[in-house]
Amino acid sequence: MGHLCSTEVLNHWDFKTISEFGIPYDIFWESDYVSAWVMDSESCTEPILFLFRESDKVWINCFIKRRIPESDFFDIESAYGFGGPLSNSQDIIFLQNACQEFEKWAISENIICEFIRFHPLIKNETFYPCNKMLIEFNRETVFADLTKGSDELHMEMRPEFVRGVKRAFKSGLSFREAFFSAEIDSFINLYTNTMKKADATDFYFFQKSFFIKMNSNKLRPRLFGAYLSNVPIAMIFLIETPSSGTTYYFLGGSDQNHLHLRPNNFLFYHCIMTLTAEKRRIFFLGGGSNTAPENNLLRFKKAIASGRAPYKTGKKIFQNEKYQQLRELTLSKYPDSAKFKNIFQIWHIKKPLTGNDVC
Repeated sequence: MGHLCSTEVLNHWDFKTISEFGIPYDIFWESDYVSAWVMDSESCTEPILFLFRESDKVWINCFIKRRIPESDFFDIESAYGFGGPLSNSQDIIFLQNACQEFEKWAISENIICEFIRFHPLIKNETFYPCNKMLIEFNRETVFADLTKGSDELHMEMRPEFVRGVKRAFKSGLSFREAFFSAEIDSFINLYTNTMKKADATDFYFFQKSFFIKMNSNKLRPRLFGAYLSNVPIAMIFLIETPSSGTTYYFLGGSDQNHLHLRPNNFLFYHCIMTLTAEKRRIFFLGGGSNTAPENNLLRFKKAIASGRAPYKTGKKIFQNEKYQQLRELTLSKYPDSAKFKNIFQIWHIKKPLTGNDVC
């Protein structure tokens, strides 16, 4: 006799309830987090959690569904950061059944393709055993194992990073955790100017309303800053998964006029020491600003900590004929997009891409 199966499609969910099934919990699967990435200006866009159950086995997939411009079709992708499938089971038959049910649902919803940012530490690509899913290594990421303690973590820092910390100390910089409501405007200003300097795409610029959404009771982001004469010259935005003890470097910005004082060295050093004292387990720094192994940002992060984890992405096409038609339509209608023909969901391009874009 077969097991009873069921599916649910939710636009809002309480992950604490889902985690009771034994699914690994992480902040990127919180409803508030995914919803924050649904911009007010975007129509026909919604956060979704797809849940498949077979007896006591549960499989979920968390993503944003978006209408493809000038069409009646949709695509889906995990929110910035990480997302995709999670499960409380490694049973290959169950996972394959879940993937098949998800594909049936996607096709019934006129969804033609899916892009996933898999979690480097959870390695949740193992929950998606599907031949149609192309899983690719994207870039190396960096993390600090805070359980090693402050002394060992300091010893692992490369000499060039430590020299920068010492220079910042001599320059009279100070460090503290900022009050979110009082200093979010300062952070936004530093972050926005940093993105302009990097010639980042529209995707990396946010209205204040986005940060207000992120400052929910469930997400509880933290701001840390490096200050010169009580004026912030570098700040970073962190998010945390309380139950796992993992803290993520999320966004950051610095005053270009004071980079010679090495405020970022100072800031990350103190963050690691603060989080270690708080008994956090992992400080995840992320990867570089592009996929190049010698990327400057990646090199900077590697000088801070010794942990390494591969970041992978997943691409899946549910309706190949329609996918190819929409790609060709975009390329013919917008000739400038031809230089980005390797971008999986090319129809969402709004301005020239930088190396930061991985979808």
